[in-house]
Amino acid sequence: MIVVGAFSIDEGEVATLITTDDRGRAMRTGVWVVEPDGTLYLRASSPRADWLERLSERPEVALDRGGVVRSYRAVRVDDPVIRDRVNRAMAAKYGRLDHIVSLLRRRDRSVPVRLDPLAVSTPGAALP
Repeated sequence: MIVVGAFSIDEGEVATLITTDDRGRAMRTGVWVVEPDGTLYLRASSPRADWLERLSERPEVALDRGGVVRSYRAVRVDDPVIRDRVNRAMAAKYGRLDHIVSLLRRRDRSVPVRLDPLAVSTPGAALP
């Protein structure tokens, strides 16, 4: 939950993205997820986000959504049409909090990341 001034805002669904750093350590990052048209996307608010940089070297990731862990190949998408679609889906799902984030970070610089499933995983599966 994020507190802004005297107001508490529920973040909605926050998944955990598990990436691997250059030493092979699992790195966990809270991320928002959307599924416009049935495709799973994340959004980096900056092209220099640490987790986004890790994906360029090691695109195999895991995503924990409410205790269900699945493996994916993360694909950075540099298409403004997809970026706009993901931004609209984030705004619809996360409402006021997404609006606040958009005041702090430019949406036109955000980077959508598509998650392509690698294999079927089960709750409590081993993480990278």
